[in-house]
Amino acid sequence: MIWFLFTIFVVAFVAERASIKIPLEQIKHKLEPSKRSVEQGEVFQLHTTLHNASARSIPYVFMEEVLPADIEIEGSDTLDLFPDGTFLLHRTTIFVRKHQKIKRSIRVRFQKRGMFWFRQTRMKFGDFLGLRQREKEFRQSRSVVVYPRKIQDERLEHVLSDILGEISVRSFLHEDPFLVMGYRDYTGREPLRSISFLQSAKRNELTVKEYDHTRDELVDIIFDVSYKRNFDHYFVQVETMFSMVRTICEAFEHKEISYRLITNAYYDTMETRGVNVIQSGGSGGKSFGKILDILGMASGAAMCKTEELLQRVCRNMSQEKEFVYLSQCRDDETEAAIVRLERQYGIHFHRIYGEDFEAVYLEEENRRKKERL
Repeated sequence: MIWFLFTIFVVAFVAERASIKIPLEQIKHKLEPSKRSVEQGEVFQLHTTLHNASARSIPYVFMEEVLPADIEIEGSDTLDLFPDGTFLLHRTTIFVRKHQKIKRSIRVRFQKRGMFWFRQTRMKFGDFLGLRQREKEFRQSRSVVVYPRKIQDERLEHVLSDILGEISVRSFLHEDPFLVMGYRDYTGREPLRSISFLQSAKRNELTVKEYDHTRDELVDIIFDVSYKRNFDHYFVQVETMFSMVRTICEAFEHKEISYRLITNAYYDTMETRGVNVIQSGGSGGKSFGKILDILGMASGAAMCKTEELLQRVCRNMSQEKEFVYLSQCRDDETEAAIVRLERQYGIHFHRIYGEDFEAVYLEEENRRKKERL
């Protein structure tokens, strides 16, 4: 009996000594989302990889992943989740064998626009007898950008129809001979000045010039996130504006109408401060993707005042352009500044305000909440 107890003691002592000598630098951890950008409510996967590259098993690992508080996890009732302020702690206890790589995926989603980071995981490694623990913190910079959702409303559709109509008229009236992209047969509906007499003579039939109106921006979208008034409604109205800007840009993309987005909104990866001008070709691709990323990442804080934003717009004024101004709500000072620009340059600003569409935005948000219940 004594020898049996002595043997158990020796085995436990050896196992204990071995367990506390695990080289923590050989423990690797990675937490990463399956997508870099998503729509609101879109489900994606969050992958966790824990790799014990050492030649020793780890009898006890307590893993605490720090997640954004706004994350929604499918099957959350089966997980150990603990709210902690602006974070959600996901805790797991496991046994890891030597050279073992453990992979786990959970399905998650976000219902809010924004940029959400996965930066930190804390671990505690216990010894064989559970007498001592060592800790290690894993830091990384993984994020998901959640785009603003689109808004569907008849009033906005009417505004877009007006803008598209004005663009068609201006393009017809201000055809640039340097933007000729080809020739086609004369149908009788084109103005006489569009007839190419040289090409008509060569082909022995009337031929008209076709113009490429996508080389220069036809629309300037001015997105002003400056605070105007009514603090209680400010944040909802600004979120409404983000959704409306996304809706308008997407409409121009579908019509292949070139535009610029000019905004004073701040976002984390801004290389400059103040007014930011984003070019877009109006035909999808990387430029539109960049705009969606910016609309998702932007915090809503204004990097400059409305006055500076409008001054930036003045650098490229043209009667051949349409101008769309989007802001939280009406204010007399901004309206007076816009009227001065209209008179000075002979242009027109289409004004769109978040306060006019706030109810539509909230109604859609409430509908989504009911669907999730």
